[in-house]
Amino acid sequence: FEQGARSCYIRPMPLILGAFTVTFLARELDGMLRGLEARSVYISDDRVVSISLRAGGGRRSVLRFLHAPGFALVCVDGRTDNETRLTHLPRFENLIRGSIVTAVEQVDLDRVVTVNLESPRGEARRLHFELNPSFPNLFLTDAEGVVRALLLKAGTHTRSRRIDVGKHYVTQPAPPRTHPFEVTGDLLGTLARRGNPEALSEAVAGVGPFLSREIAHRARACGSLGEAFADIMGAYRRGSVSPCTFAVGRQAPGRPPTIGIAWYTPRQDGVEEVKSAETLNDAALDILRNLTASLAFDRRRQQVKKTLERELRRLRKIEAETRDAAGERDAAERCRRCAEAIMANLGSIRKGDTEVSLPDLHTGGRARMRIELRPDLTPQRNAEAYFKRARKSARRAELAQEKLETARRRLADLEAIAGELDGLTDARRLTEIEEKVLFARAGGRRQEPPADEKAMRLGIKPRRYELAGGWVVLVGRSAKENDILTHRYASPGDFWFHARQAQGAHVVLRREKGKPPPPRHILLEAAAIAAYYSKARTSANVPVSYTEKRYVKKVRKGPPGTAAMLREKVVFVDPKLPGA
Repeated sequence: FEQGARSCYIRPMPLILGAFTVTFLARELDGMLRGLEARSVYISDDRVVSISLRAGGGRRSVLRFLHAPGFALVCVDGRTDNETRLTHLPRFENLIRGSIVTAVEQVDLDRVVTVNLESPRGEARRLHFELNPSFPNLFLTDAEGVVRALLLKAGTHTRSRRIDVGKHYVTQPAPPRTHPFEVTGDLLGTLARRGNPEALSEAVAGVGPFLSREIAHRARACGSLGEAFADIMGAYRRGSVSPCTFAVGRQAPGRPPTIGIAWYTPRQDGVEEVKSAETLNDAALDILRNLTASLAFDRRRQQVKKTLERELRRLRKIEAETRDAAGERDAAERCRRCAEAIMANLGSIRKGDTEVSLPDLHTGGRARMRIELRPDLTPQRNAEAYFKRARKSARRAELAQEKLETARRRLADLEAIAGELDGLTDARRLTEIEEKVLFARAGGRRQEPPADEKAMRLGIKPRRYELAGGWVVLVGRSAKENDILTHRYASPGDFWFHARQAQGAHVVLRREKGKPPPPRHILLEAAAIAAYYSKARTSANVPVSYTEKRYVKKVRKGPPGTAAMLREKVVFVDPKLPGA
């Protein structure tokens, strides 16, 4: 969410929601939902169940239940615009669709909210929202308390109880404690003598640890635990509510606080960021929206972290594989010296020789070289073969060195930002890191734009490159995609490229209708891409054939990816991608 001018979020921590707060929240929900008709049920990736309800006059509301680790929260939201992005739950919906809400109640001063429903057939149903942070559950029972469906379950199977479809619902057993309206002065005196600020939560029903500490804090101010307890219970009996949200428990730098909702304004030490609300439902809804935003942020951050870790592993592997680029340079140098020695001694070598010993020209003839020959080639052809191997080895060494330097540079950049992700809270900075990671993952190039509508209709997703002047180059990824790209996707006026006498991808330079032919530098760039995506990638000065697509024909009964070209033109280029 936006706070001021900068994007931020609340990192998920356990939620404080006391039983007395649930009392007033249930009363508010009863007034908001009574008489509404249940329509549809959805669940989102944030583990929020949304039950859409509407009244006869068209008034709509959504009952939302947050079921996330450490959190359990129920509230009513007047906005329904997010439902299209949720997952539909038809099985659960069929059990409650058309039912009318007759009441919303709290169960036995516990953190359990029950929504009573009456089906179109007059049958009674109850939706149970158990809001215990450790064991949040949502299930449906009939009038006799038999469980009809379990929608979300975290604590249905524990040591003390078991909730199953077809079995009677049993609430979570609680230790024997005194009802708050039956607390005596003697009990309060005994608890005061213990000196434990959470003693009330161990002896009085409905009083949680946070409320117990709040009463103990107020007791220190007025000098009497009994007076402080009576003051809180008097406000509870009268329904004197001052809803707010707050944060508490920031004990170390960088540690996010626990958040909470209260029906009173807390005064105890450590409470901060107290924010008043009109109603408890508004407070709960504010917490829910902030939490779902933070959960979405966390999912996105974890995804970026995983992608970053994969990219770091890939770059480290490239670094290890290309570190010995000097070996290719040595091989290129030896092949060149062998070729030069053969050319200098053509008269002493005969066709059919498999090995010769010749003076090394680079040592002035003082050292000799043992050179292997192909017996089916003439001496001059053997020299040409060595020259060709030298060029290829030199090219591989050059590419390996470039790859090594690029990998090291990107590795340094990504390692510098890897440590930021764990404690990152700024959404804009996460976006910057995400772009850097995706840029590195794309090999230093921006991600390819998505395929256009025609390509999607044909079921292909060719590689896409944008050149200067708005020219677009498409590259097939497989033989089947090459076939579709050339013979079904490309227009007659497009230009078609293929590496000559080498296996490779079909490359199409798009040309809009009425647009003049591409200039020569664009043709050369497209040809360089075709050379790059061919078996001649490691060679230099690769011949590439091109023509307009209207002169490219499909070979009859030929395998996918075959084509015959008319009016062929040839250019010689070095394999290269745009921007490389």
